[in-house]
Amino acid sequence: MSEADFIPSEYVSVGLKPDPEELLTADREPDHFIRWLEGRVVLFEDDESTEIGRYRAFYIDAESAMHARMPLFDVFDSMQETCDYLELYEADSWAYSAAALKAAGAGYLLFEPNLLILDRLEILPPYRGRGYGLHALIGMMHWFQAGAGLVAMKPFPLQFESAAARRGPEDPMELAKLPTNEVAARTKLRRYYAQLGFKLVAKTPFMVRRVDQAPPAVPVRLR
Repeated sequence: MSEADFIPSEYVSVGLKPDPEELLTADREPDHFIRWLEGRVVLFEDDESTEIGRYRAFYIDAESAMHARMPLFDVFDSMQETCDYLELYEADSWAYSAAALKAAGAGYLLFEPNLLILDRLEILPPYRGRGYGLHALIGMMHWFQAGAGLVAMKPFPLQFESAAARRGPEDPMELAKLPTNEVAARTKLRRYYAQLGFKLVAKTPFMVRRVDQAPPAVPVRLR
């Protein structure tokens, strides 16, 4: 590892600033057991801060749903962004699937059925390629994964979403400039997340990581 691989001595860090509009309600609807976590990615350099992107995650409180006798299917199916992740559990159960446990390297049952889903991360073009995204993901896991057994994601390059929904007339994310080969882009994205210990679950589009693993260390230069 070369000297350039280490974070320089100047104060540079990446943080998360949650959106202030979050509304928490107490009811018996299935989505009551899903915590929506969304906000801005902020770069701190010395005494200055700059918003460089956005993040979104979902925390599935499967344990509370189980105690409330709320079917896990109803919980995951209550939101379009979470419904596919039910595949990471055994059918009609609050236990993780054998495939998910194998991918996570768990040679035992995980007794924490809660799931943290890292749903979305956007980094503005001028700040890409410097490790900011990886550090934002580490921050998301640090602050949001407590009480979960697994962290999961479904890598999907943003440039292949609906053009009308994502690009718009200005295209601030410059998605039109990103690679157009979907297979290659998805493979690259999976390698990117693998740096944090995420493993692909066989025969699914999901990657998972155990919460009880050592915190990932990314010796990248934040400049």
